[in-house]
Amino acid sequence: DVLMTESEDFFVVKISQVADECVEVRSNRGGQHFIFLNHRKEDSPPPLQYLNQLIGSITEKTPLDDREPTISFLSRLFFGALRESHGCIIAVTNMAKPPKFLSDDGVILEQPIDFASLVFDLKKERIESSHLESKGHLLTGMLNSDGIILFDNKGRLLGYNCFVKVSNKDNIIGGARKRAFASIKSRIGRGLSAVFMQSQDGWTDFEGMNNE
Repeated sequence: DVLMTESEDFFVVKISQVADECVEVRSNRGGQHFIFLNHRKEDSPPPLQYLNQLIGSITEKTPLDDREPTISFLSRLFFGALRESHGCIIAVTNMAKPPKFLSDDGVILEQPIDFASLVFDLKKERIESSHLESKGHLLTGMLNSDGIILFDNKGRLLGYNCFVKVSNKDNIIGGARKRAFASIKSRIGRGLSAVFMQSQDGWTDFEGMNNE
């Protein structure tokens, strides 16, 4: 992170594998290019193409004054964490309470982690940056566990390790995560406002209220 900070004194180019058969070339001056080592065209979307939609859904109802810094923090957090993840599903609810179909079989936090509030407290110097970062590390750990991670659209992490029943009649080709994503996205508009999936090979999918 330090090396990739923009500087007028030196140039840094980072080359890394960000998904199966996909290499990212990134400069500390802001340039970025993806090289696909498969059938994908050169102008194909990058592996984390839906990250902005996910962050937008999570922060949709956060206080306007705190929205941009919250988006900035969560974008940086997810960008790094998802590159280390072996696949995950993240659901966003627009309800006051966690949907019953997820809360019945999952770990719902007694006290949600309110990232928007934490970012506000940090801005007002009420907490140390290490406190906010520690909450980010908890989320990173959850992204490497089984089950669905649940946020609301106010920037709060509600729970993790949630599971849904998957019907074998849906004729979905793929593993358990892909079948779970297909099942849970049918709940969009009925307890959920968005669902994001990252497969084990690093590619992502997203479904939102208006197919944004």
